[in-house]
Amino acid sequence: MIRLRAFKDSDIWTLHKWINDPEIIKFTNSFRPIDENEQREWFQSIYKNKNQFVFGIEHIETSKLIGTCGLYEFDQISRKAELRMKIGDTTEWGKGYGKLALEELIKFGFNDLNIHRIWLKVFEDNLAAIKIYSNSGFELEGKMKEDVFIQGKYKNVLLMGILK
Repeated sequence: MIRLRAFKDSDIWTLHKWINDPEIIKFTNSFRPIDENEQREWFQSIYKNKNQFVFGIEHIETSKLIGTCGLYEFDQISRKAELRMKIGDTTEWGKGYGKLALEELIKFGFNDLNIHRIWLKVFEDNLAAIKIYSNSGFELEGKMKEDVFIQGKYKNVLLMGILK
């Protein structure tokens, strides 16, 4: 149904659309419009950082980019990394693609990178994501109260992790 793949040059404007959509971004960050120059700079830099592994989530049948995921802040000594992901194509929400991508990314981290611990941050009110993470083996490790300010209010952030 989905596969993880490297970004293609043709993905840049799809990603730009998603990062500029307040409905999508509200689950991951504060909204701030990103202009075309910032987008180009970010896109050119993503594979230069050797401590991150970033993928597009592609729908196999349509070859359409539907999301992004990756392992960031890879610590080679402690063998850990931060997981981030989003399904940016809102027409694909609720179809199980996030869970499939999560499973593939966890396998990649544990089997190919020999990571010992994968951790993530998730907003406490993002119940769908929390359910997917919990069902995939992530455990609650802590809560950062009123850690981010988004859309006029502070939100709690949960820390979750999974061990190999």
